Amino acid sequence: MHLPRRVGAAGDGCIERFTEMPMTTRRFMRSNNRMIAGVCAGIAEYFGWSTSATRFGYVLLSILSVAFPGIIVYVVLWLVIPERTSAD
Repeated sequence: MHLPRRVGAAGDGCIERFTEMPMTTRRFMRSNNRMIAGVCAGIAEYFGWSTSATRFGYVLLSILSVAFPGIIVYVVLWLVIPERTSAD
């Protein structure tokens, strides 16, 4: 990905050039900090949220949506999201 970088001192008509800057990528994985399958903890770790708040929000959202869709979504995420290995 090319991002602009200033070349020269400020105020001297400096130009912006596009340079190659390394980008880090994060993988979305289930967490080892799990209660059932690590789905909520993995979501919380990926976004930098509190694990407890994420679990509470997921349970609350599931209850408010008559619980059944929340269970299906959890099982699908459990099957789709890769498990974190000890090397990750």
